[in-house]
Amino acid sequence: LPVHEEVNMDLAMAAIHDDDRERVMAAIERALHPDSGGYYEIEYRIATPPATVRAKGQAYFDANGTAYRFSGIVQDITAQKKSEEALT
Repeated sequence: LPVHEEVNMDLAMAAIHDDDRERVMAAIERALHPDSGGYYEIEYRIATPPATVRAKGQAYFDANGTAYRFSGIVQDITAQKKSEEALT
């Protein structure tokens, strides 16, 4: 995915491993509901290249409770996950 550019939802979802896509979409939908507080944090796999990532984000809502912005970061935690697996 582009490093310094906005990423639209279709592009982001296409990068997610098929087995994790539904779970990630559910977490995003929860964050976009005004009663959730807008916070989003989840770990999931990227299909190509294979990687595990942690995504954290925040939705912002207007006075009507409509999300007008959803921003966040995605951090590659593949090495951390491999180290954790090696310890077990």
